[in-house]
Amino acid sequence: MMVDVMTREGLSLDEARRRFWVTDRSGLITDDPASNPRDFQVPYARLAVEVAGWSSQGDGITLADIVRNAEPTMLIGTSTQPAAFTEQIVRQMASKVERPIIMPLSNPTSKCEALPKDLIRWTEGRAWSRPAVRSRPSHTKVALNRSRKPTTRSSSPASGLG
Repeated sequence: MMVDVMTREGLSLDEARRRFWVTDRSGLITDDPASNPRDFQVPYARLAVEVAGWSSQGDGITLADIVRNAEPTMLIGTSTQPAAFTEQIVRQMASKVERPIIMPLSNPTSKCEALPKDLIRWTEGRAWSRPAVRSRPSHTKVALNRSRKPTTRSSSPASGLG
């Protein structure tokens, strides 16, 4: 879905797919045979040589490694891994991005990658977040688009399918 929007906006299909850093339980999906990507992951597999020089704090390239090295502007969580977006990861991202977009989309709350209240605290209120789960309202800043109007977008777990 997001790749479709990017191609309609002028990127080639390959350029749009290169904007994604996809992980599974083993870490970053690469073209290395050890990564063993599934059919639907292959178009998003990174070249192993692209990350060969990265330092990793364990086996495989983790989300923390990706945030530290690739400096993403957006995180989309569809993993159902509670607390996958740790304080360290979110703070690292926020140190490089003025308005990080963080979308923990897994349901129910017990499987959510991060809670909105934590994202707001860890980014000093700068994160734009759209959780899939309903939570208690929290006070936050409104993200503005180029026309200076408040931005409200609907999100769905299908966003993580690419």
